[in-house]
Amino acid sequence: MRTLLVGPEPLARRFGPRVGRLMERITGGRREVRIPWERVEDVGPDVKLDVSASATGATHAEDWVREKIIDRIPGSE
Repeated sequence: MRTLLVGPEPLARRFGPRVGRLMERITGGRREVRIPWERVEDVGPDVKLDVSASATGATHAEDWVREKIIDRIPGSE
């Protein structure tokens, strides 16, 4: 089955095997999200899915950064 891989691990592997292994150690290998290719409607500068990104779990890293870092910056609301 073809899938779209998203998350910090697939991104880190694009920088090389060492970076990929480091990221997998940091995250415990739990942040890779596989989205079935059938859910992909269009591929261009952006990838359009037939489901919301939050429903796939693909926004976990962004959610974490928002909750742990950005929300703590004064005036960020």
